Amino acid sequence: MNKIDLLLMLLMVIILLGGLFFIFYYFNNIKNECLANPFIYGAKQLEDQMKYDFQGYGFFKVPVGYHVPEISFNSTSMTFKK
Repeated sequence: MNKIDLLLMLLMVIILLGGLFFIFYYFNNIKNECLANPFIYGAKQLEDQMKYDFQGYGFFKVPVGYHVPEISFNSTSMTFKK
């Protein structure tokens, strides 16, 4: 093997490692976003699929006599009302 073949092989390995790093970083970033804010992440996914704004609303089931907390969210923010 001559010098050019070794340099080309080294360049291919560097490109492959760079691609693998980018793929790992991208999917790890998506996973962290989903785990950190699942309501906002879900709203973004629905807006991307349906091309409309999404507004979600929900409440927690609590034992009788307790105040029911409420959640309102969209693709940019989430509010928690007690």
